[in-house]
Amino acid sequence: MRRISFIIAILGIFILIGLIFWMPYQKIKNINDLNKTIDNEKVILTGFVKNGRIFSGKFIFTINGIKVVCEGCRNLRGKNVQVKGLINEYNGNKKIEVLEVRALS
Repeated sequence: MRRISFIIAILGIFILIGLIFWMPYQKIKNINDLNKTIDNEKVILTGFVKNGRIFSGKFIFTINGIKVVCEGCRNLRGKNVQVKGLINEYNGNKKIEVLEVRALS
């Protein structure tokens, strides 16, 4: 009986992990869409990088008024990019932590 319970628990854990990886990304376009999201939700944001700065090894930039934080990114100023990331909140402000960034132009 214990063995069956253990096997069911392990299968449940793998199913939950699988759901996390195969959850679809939500497309956001502006700050209003960002405010409708919850923490740790996967999102896609596409737009032009107008300004940005490097702070503590992270490139922090904005797209359509949304703050994006990318660790290990090169300078993307002046480029059209697509960002896949997770929503995080810090001091009441939402931002996107980058998982993947792709320069479109």
